[in-house]
Amino acid sequence: MALEGDTAVVRVEVRYGGSVPQEYRDLWVIRFAPDGTCRAFEEWPFWPGKDYRATPG
Repeated sequence: MALEGDTAVVRVEVRYGGSVPQEYRDLWVIRFAPDGTCRAFEEWPFWPGKDYRATPG
């Protein structure tokens, strides 16, 4: 996690078990209001091992 001023950046790893295990990573960008509540939230997901490049349509 990184924090500067009212903005935090957090790297999250999530693993789900079950019959088809899944793993993904997120990058969260969180901006806080003066009272400490979240005023803006961005999520940038990434699935390791998957190719998510844009393809010509």
